Amino acid sequence: MPELLWLADVARNAGLTVDEVDGWKTRGRDYCSMKPKGVVCHHTAGPKTGDMPSLPLLVQGRKNLPGPLSQYGLGRSGKVYVVAAGTSNHAGAGGWKGLDSNCDVVGIEAENTGNEPWPKKQLVAYVTLVAAICDHLKIDTAMVAAHREWAPGRKPDPHSIDMDQFRQWVDDARGGGSAAPKPPRQKKPDIKFHIGRVTVAQSMNDFHPDVRRAQGLLSAYSPVSPGSVDGVAGPKFDRSVREFQTLKGLAVNGVVGEETWRALEGAD
Repeated sequence: MPELLWLADVARNAGLTVDEVDGWKTRGRDYCSMKPKGVVCHHTAGPKTGDMPSLPLLVQGRKNLPGPLSQYGLGRSGKVYVVAAGTSNHAGAGGWKGLDSNCDVVGIEAENTGNEPWPKKQLVAYVTLVAAICDHLKIDTAMVAAHREWAPGRKPDPHSIDMDQFRQWVDDARGGGSAAPKPPRQKKPDIKFHIGRVTVAQSMNDFHPDVRRAQGLLSAYSPVSPGSVDGVAGPKFDRSVREFQTLKGLAVNGVVGEETWRALEGAD
């Protein structure tokens, strides 16, 4: 009997849009019981258009590999598709940090041809979903692997994502912290946000963990909501910063500089 009946709630509680695919609660392979201690990240290598055109494949499988082929699908829009609560045929031969079975890992298949740029919303959702899974399972972020790390030389996915950087983003996004003690955090850099954009070198299409941190603090202490706590700054974020600065008697410029950081982190 499939075991991971928490899949939809974990994604939804993380603020993600969730589509519960019909039959997901009873879908799964019967060759082992799921006891996940890790996460494997994939891309589908599917069609060029549509949010999740590979969904039927993830549910049904293919001629030489029966479905389901993952626990989750992740659309280009950032929508999470819950596919199967049981074991799925996604990782295959290989392993990661002592794990070596599909029974050991939750699989996420993100829709991508394998060479297209990753949409901003999808990448932010990828980080958010993985962080939420790790928190739920109470596992260290180091237990997150790319399929190409699980099966070196056999698999290339997910393409173009630096997994060390990805794991750092996941670590920064986690609400409950890492299961293992982490070294002391370095002093927060003096990052400035201008009209919904970070003025430091960016990657991952404008997602930044410090933006997420600031959004969380602003949600608690600013008179105006910064919008979604998703690590992507925008006009609502800018307005929220300005209202917080007005409240605290700071220079009202929409820039999260050293003084605004101090005020946010010391707010009560």
